[in-house]
Amino acid sequence: MKYQLEISGKQYELLVKNQGPDLQLFFQGRPVQFDYEKIHDAGLYSLILNGRQYRVWIDQEASN
Repeated sequence: MKYQLEISGKQYELLVKNQGPDLQLFFQGRPVQFDYEKIHDAGLYSLILNGRQYRVWIDQEASN
């Protein structure tokens, strides 16, 4: 599944692939190491990419 991200006003592409029970992430076409945890049912996650932590909000309406 592809997502469009906006970070500091710039657009990026994030590709999420299911590999059995695991997920793979590709940011701008490059694989990234990650971990995540759902913080709130409203779409708030804690995402760790390459050792840095980010808060991520997923807009469920925009992803449909």
